[in-house]
Amino acid sequence: MSRLSKVHERRCCRSFTLIEMVLASAISALLVGVMASSLTLMARAIDDGNNPQSRQIAAASALDIVTADLRVALAFIERGPKAIEFSVPDRTKDGSEDWIRYEWSGVAGDPLTRYVNGKPTTLIDDVHAFDLTYLLRAPYPETTIAEGVLLQHDAALLASRNTLFVTAAQSVGVYVRPPIDADQTEWAITRLYVRARSEGPATGVTRVAVVEADGNLQPTGTVLAETQVFESTLGGSYQALEIPLPVSGLSPKSGVCVIFERVSGNESMALQHEQGLLANMSRRTHLMTRPGGSGIAWTKPDDQLDLRFTLYGTKTIGAGCR
Repeated sequence: MSRLSKVHERRCCRSFTLIEMVLASAISALLVGVMASSLTLMARAIDDGNNPQSRQIAAASALDIVTADLRVALAFIERGPKAIEFSVPDRTKDGSEDWIRYEWSGVAGDPLTRYVNGKPTTLIDDVHAFDLTYLLRAPYPETTIAEGVLLQHDAALLASRNTLFVTAAQSVGVYVRPPIDADQTEWAITRLYVRARSEGPATGVTRVAVVEADGNLQPTGTVLAETQVFESTLGGSYQALEIPLPVSGLSPKSGVCVIFERVSGNESMALQHEQGLLANMSRRTHLMTRPGGSGIAWTKPDDQLDLRFTLYGTKTIGAGCR
């Protein structure tokens, strides 16, 4: 092969013809166009949550949550066409049932709201229909269960027993909230037993009152019932003291406080309480004190302190809901 032929061959191997360049550019442009079209279609296919299928999925998910809560309901407070409220077993690990409420305003476009212990969250937006109907068993008359022990604290594990004096410088209180039964509509207090004794000359007088509890489970100024205990009727050693305190019509959602305040005398009463080494000695109850007279704040609830007490009363089961 001549030298000229070899040079020509090398040049042909390293270069492209004009036709090849034109074809390559056309193919590249076509590929870019196809990719752009694919990206456009993908963007249109992304779910923005507002298409009918997404709304159906969201509605089904919300219905599953409502149904799951209703399956474990213990008692109903409200059963309406647009709202329902009921209790479920303890989910917050505070020893008490939790309360769940579902509510829709009835206005198309408004959300369905879910309340847990009074705190609202939006379950689903833009609701256009939410109707509740109920299938109940044969109606029963309203029933009041005979008087019995509603709540008690005594002999906690690893607890020591101590004395609290009711004086001008110290009032004593106990928060109580009995467990509820299915379809219970109210509860009532009949009497309270505490372990009490006299102190000193036994000339004191103690005011014992049932008052409403606030959101912190502490006493308010709203008195539901009250009586007086004369120290002269108490023995010098701890004995069970019966205190009649009739209160009816209490909501199963709420507890109350029983307070002991000095009326006269130095130490108008001595009360026996327990202090535990373990938390949550008794569920649904705790002890608190208040230094000084009215207007002074009560101490915060302490689940390692509690009076020795037994609370008696009744429960009412609603008509036609069993």
